[in-house]
Amino acid sequence: MEYKPDPAVTKSLMINNGRRDNNGSSAVRNQFYRLLQEMVVKDGDVLEYMKRADTEYDRQVQEYWR
Repeated sequence: MEYKPDPAVTKSLMINNGRRDNNGSSAVRNQFYRLLQEMVVKDGDVLEYMKRADTEYDRQVQEYWR
């Protein structure tokens, strides 16, 4: 199965928006928030943490669409 964006769905900065059912993956959301908390506590590099978040998101998308 291939992911195809729905043009009827508007883009949003809200992490739960973007799917027709408006219910994003809790695993992606939880991982993102965990990385964000870690970055703040450790005063981490934003670019590094965004790359880590992207990598995890890509991994979970691939796992979901298998």
